[in-house]
Amino acid sequence: MSLTDLLKGLKKAGGGTNIISIDIGSSSLKLVEIERRGKRYVLKNLVSEKLPPELIVGKEIMDRQEIIIKIQDALKKLGSSVQASVINVAGQDVIVRRLTVPKQKKKEELDESILWKIREELNVDPADVTWGYFILGDSATAGSIDIFLAAAKLEVIYGLLDLVRAAGLEPFAINVDPIALYNVLKYNGYLEEDKTIGLVHIGYENTVLVIIKGGKILLSREMHVSTKTYVESISRFLDLPREVAEEVMYKGPGDKVEEEAFRDTIESLNDRFVGNLERNFQGILPEGESVDKWILSGGGAYITGLPEYIKEKFEGEVEILDPFRELEYEAEEGVGDMPAIYAVAIGLGIAYFEKETSINILPPEELEVIEEISLVPHIVLSAIILIVLLLIMGGVSIFQSRKIAKLEDEKKGLLEQKVVLQRKADEIRGIKKQIEEVRGKIEVIKNLSRDRTRYVQIMNEINRLLPYDTWLLSVREKSSDALELEGEAGSNLILAEFMKRLLASPLVSDVQLIESRVDKVEERKVAHFKLSVTLSEVLLAGTQNLNGKQGGR
Repeated sequence: MSLTDLLKGLKKAGGGTNIISIDIGSSSLKLVEIERRGKRYVLKNLVSEKLPPELIVGKEIMDRQEIIIKIQDALKKLGSSVQASVINVAGQDVIVRRLTVPKQKKKEELDESILWKIREELNVDPADVTWGYFILGDSATAGSIDIFLAAAKLEVIYGLLDLVRAAGLEPFAINVDPIALYNVLKYNGYLEEDKTIGLVHIGYENTVLVIIKGGKILLSREMHVSTKTYVESISRFLDLPREVAEEVMYKGPGDKVEEEAFRDTIESLNDRFVGNLERNFQGILPEGESVDKWILSGGGAYITGLPEYIKEKFEGEVEILDPFRELEYEAEEGVGDMPAIYAVAIGLGIAYFEKETSINILPPEELEVIEEISLVPHIVLSAIILIVLLLIMGGVSIFQSRKIAKLEDEKKGLLEQKVVLQRKADEIRGIKKQIEEVRGKIEVIKNLSRDRTRYVQIMNEINRLLPYDTWLLSVREKSSDALELEGEAGSNLILAEFMKRLLASPLVSDVQLIESRVDKVEERKVAHFKLSVTLSEVLLAGTQNLNGKQGGR
């Protein structure tokens, strides 16, 4: 093998300057290939694949094989020979937090302080997670520094690694959305030392809020009001299929729906979104200060009227993020009319190279293998210099060079053997996890099969009885004959109407008000409630049909 062939192989494996970023979202899959040239980044190609509904729910993958096939299809369209990849991880098993820790002179001492924080303050066993951090700077507390920490459960990380490897890629880094978004803002020149920036990445199931002041992250939180909230509400209130509801959410009512009804619905949803946004960053900034500029990204950045509504409510600048603004562009395809959906994917690639403002939460044993692989190009160059020197020294040096070459071959063989054994170990872990997943799915199917007709009747009846300007936040089963409903209503009168309708239903024997409080959001009063609903013997016996009053919408 020639030196050129060897270096090409190293580049494909991850020793070069190209990386494939994978953003696995709840509604779509985004892949981009980024190349680093000095301090510049080049977009080589990009692909976006729509995912089937309910394939990913709450960041949990329902069908692992389907996701693998989707990644493989996207890779074919991407047309890249690069195997090195960086992926994102999110969900309830991931912790993203700004922390203050004592300043230490040695990294080992700082790591010990962080481990104590993870164990005592975050109430997490460090043995169950893999974690990483970067330093934000000196804290306002004397003798302390602020760090940005990310941690994830090992079982989640290994499941993600198994999935990406099964698709044909080799993960060289795992990162989280807030850090990816921070790096894409930084590289594209959106951060200003004298301004407070509010980044709102509106995904399908979750919204990520990042507050940045003076170029440093102050806050990172997840909100559960997202584009899915809009689609489901528009579909329900305006009686539209989900596909049509998503279309009018972005493009306006057109001839699909009556304009006034759409305007009232979208304004109500925008008001709800802004209310949640405000509650999540209140108290973070000093009194009298506010966010100077809001930057929106993700698919939700293009929701009809939302940028204008945020600008009106917060009286600040609002801009939709262009993650390609400072990138050199070589991709054959365009970025489409919603470029902000690629923000996380682009940020993952940039963060992979920008070590000072990034992390890598690959497990330690995975990082060791990658670090050893990354040393090979330097070994090759050293060997070339050594060979030249040995040739000058004469025949005696030739013997020494052969000996060194033999040792290098042995080392390379040991490294390859280690990688093979590591992959086999990963495969075994993957098989064990698949067995557990199958067992879990079988148990879920068994549970769903029992009384499925009863649950359909219950949810259909509640939906039918729900008055206009009332929405449910959760439905929990307290026992076999009782439910707990939590939600919000436009007023206490509407709540009373809802309780009256429930009591009139043949499926309900009793309704008790557990909690009711009135919150004021942007000059509008909203009744937050919890109800205990006792199911009737009619439903439990399953012998009668539904015959209740017609619910309002």
